[in-house]
Amino acid sequence: MGMIPSSEPEIIGYQDGQAALHNTKAPPTLWRNVTFRRILYGYGISVFGDCFNGIAISLWVLQTTGSAKSMAAVQICNMAVSFLFGSVS
Repeated sequence: MGMIPSSEPEIIGYQDGQAALHNTKAPPTLWRNVTFRRILYGYGISVFGDCFNGIAISLWVLQTTGSAKSMAAVQICNMAVSFLFGSVS
């Protein structure tokens, strides 16, 4: 089993009757992780595109049918599916 790294100071020896402490290096912040940033930015762009897609489909239904009821039904179905399956996926 390996040891779990800690950000606690580590005693490396004694000098003049006092424990000499050495600070271990703290783990880097999440924002310095390039992979995390790429995934976060990609997800943000994806959500932005999904919003435009929902608006475009609603406007297309409104223009095609001329019915606000149909447009509202599309929006309700879109929100219901997102609510039901979004947390699972």
